[in-house]
Amino acid sequence: MPERFENSSIDFMGNHFEFIPFGAGRRMCPGIQFGLANVGLPLAQLLHHFEWELPYGVNPKDLDMTETHGITTSKAKDLYINATNYKNYGEY
Repeated sequence: MPERFENSSIDFMGNHFEFIPFGAGRRMCPGIQFGLANVGLPLAQLLHHFEWELPYGVNPKDLDMTETHGITTSKAKDLYINATNYKNYGEY
């Protein structure tokens, strides 16, 4: 439930143990910045260079957003979306 961190002063770079995958304090993961860059940059490029839409006939209100439980959180049912070329790519 990512909402538990809304309006909170918790910083994932600090000494809080809520983000246990990266550790905290002196023994914090040394590759955290590299890992964040390798997730953020490709995601930003995909979002920027494509238009994303749901398949024909799928209403956003009908999406099942339930999550599975485990070490990592993922959607219980896969999300299918269509990526199309950005229509105004190159025209700024």
